[in-house]
Amino acid sequence: DGLTAEDKKNKQEIDDLLSEALNKLTFEEREEHQEVLHGVKNEIMEDDTFLDQALQELECHLANTKSGSLYEIAERIDAAYVNDKAFRVMFLRANEYDATAAGDQMIRVFMKLPKESMLPMSMTKPFE
Repeated sequence: DGLTAEDKKNKQEIDDLLSEALNKLTFEEREEHQEVLHGVKNEIMEDDTFLDQALQELECHLANTKSGSLYEIAERIDAAYVNDKAFRVMFLRANEYDATAAGDQMIRVFMKLPKESMLPMSMTKPFE
């Protein structure tokens, strides 16, 4: 493994410290750290009020940031598509309902598309 005796000793000391620190945590704290480490979190309860609020925040963020973007062009070409509730909820869920992050991601997705690809957008619907 190419480690010197001192490296192995240091590695063991680090492992021991981490193990000791983890053992001091409550079960809930260990679970939370594991979820963060593995990118898994408890599911958010998504009711109509919560979802409507998130969609409203997303709309406000997009209104303030879309100017001059390909997203804005796509919206002019097919507003029903880019304003579709299911389409927007997909971005909200992917960003844990952070409306700013969801809106920024939506704008980035459209930035990656060539302008020419937006012309037949209403016919192709690539995100369905």
